[in-house]
This record gives sequence, structure tokens and C-alpha cells, in this order.
Amino acid sequence: MHGYSSEFEKNFLDSLSRRHGTKRVYANVAYQEYIADKHHVHMNATKWETLTNFVKYLGKSGQCVVDETEKGWYIAWVDRDPAALARQAAMDKKRKHEMDDEERARRELKRQVKAAGGVKEVQADAVDLSKGVSSFGLAAAEKPPTVAPKRLAAFRSDSPDEEKASAKKPTSALDEIMRENLSKKPKVERFENWLHDGIVVKCVNSTVADGAYHRKKGDVLRVVDDFAAVVRMRDSGDELQLDQDDLETVIPTAGRRVRVLNGYGRGRTGTLKAIDVDSFSVS
Repeated sequence: MHGYSSEFEKNFLDSLSRRHGTKRVYANVAYQEYIADKHHVHMNATKWETLTNFVKYLGKSGQCVVDETEKGWYIAWVDRDPAALARQAAMDKKRKHEMDDEERARRELKRQVKAAGGVKEVQADAVDLSKGVSSFGLAAAEKPPTVAPKRLAAFRSDSPDEEKASAKKPTSALDEIMRENLSKKPKVERFENWLHDGIVVKCVNSTVADGAYHRKKGDVLRVVDDFAAVVRMRDSGDELQLDQDDLETVIPTAGRRVRVLNGYGRGRTGTLKAIDVDSFSVS
């Protein structure tokens, strides 16, 4: 029974990874696809009595990410390929770098606010000293002259808009600094899809055609439904339709033409000048 269980587990995971990669899929659908093979090992010959028990085993062993819903169990294969793990580590490092940038921006904002408040205090003290009034005796300073009601009415505005404008609360130093920073920072909109025809990509899914195209480069001929593309592989000339999750971009060398696929300048082309590996950026 142990031999059948090992073979069943291996063949099921091969079918799941080949058909769906790391995507989340209904467990029963994955099982039906597996048993469609006439030469498959039956579950009743293994140590797992039900599909639920087998799915829970895959989750506990770390080979899949599993979750139970009202419709049943869902399953997602975990790619343990060293290249995939290295790519995930690079993405985690990039996210940490972005978080560090945000923290530095917050500290700089606090520093600017503190500096702006200090300038106001110095200016206030200077005015008081020039008038010869002690900062502790401001309440006892000379009161402004009283204006007669009739004369005061002459300075009133009959326009409601002007009255509302005059009643607006003055902006604080923090508001001014935040408004200035927002005006300087361009609004960047990012999209989930980045595929574009004419770009060079690399297949990162080791399960496609049993790894025959893994880490191989190809040219995108056309985009299908935003999240898939028909790619002509450069080594073999084969044309494959691959999902965006199975691909990654190929950065050209300095001096070559490059296309911006997401964020600021999306869709534009330019010339690559330099690559900064530590900050995951180019110029």
C-alpha cells in the first residue's frame, strides 16, 4: 500500500502542477483531471480513504496550500523550485525596501513639521521683543480700538461666498507641507496585467512541457485576454500560450531600447542607461 500511496501522491501533484501551476483550484476538479488518465492509481489502493483526507495531508506536508469553503476544499500547488524560491525572496526584499522608503518619508515629514513649528515660534518672539512687550504679558497688551456698529456694517460683505471664504479655518503647517509633497509626487496608477506584444519574456514555470522551456526566452507575439500571451520561444521556434504568472520580463543591457510595462510612464519606450540591482530599479 505504501508504494501505491507514493505513486498516487507523485502523479497527482504532477497533474496539478502541470495543469494549474500555483493557481488555486477546486480539489475535486483536480482529482477528476487526474483520474481521467486510464493508467492512474486508484485512491482505494492508497492509505487515504477520502479525497478530503488526502487534501489535508498535502496541506500539512507543505506541498500545497489548502482551504475549506462552503463549496468544498480548494488546493494550490507550492512551487519548491530553487529559482522560484529565489524569485520570491527577491520580491520580499523589494517590498521591504519600499516599506523602508515609506518610513523614511514619514520621518522626513515629521521633521519638516517640527521645523515649520519652530520657525513660527521664533517669529512670534521677535515680534514681541520689537514691541517691547513681555511674552508673559500679552494678555495685558493694549486692546484694539472699538469700532462703532454703523461703521462696522460698512465693511461687511453682502456676498455669502465672501462670508464663507472669510470664515474658513486657516491651514496648519502640517496641511501646507502635505499639500506641497502631494503636488510634487506624481500620481502613479499600477495595473495587475503588464503583458505587451513585442517584448521579450522568460518562462519561469518549471512544469510547462516537463521543464523543456524553463528559463528559456521568447518573444510575445500577441496578448490574449490581458493575462495570457502567445510566445514564440527563441531556441526552438515553438509557439506557446502562457499565463502571465508563468512569465517574467527580461531586462535588456544598458544602451538598448526598453518599454515601461507598469506604473509611471506605462506604455512608453526609452533607452536603458543603468541598472541598480540593490534597489530593483533602472534609469
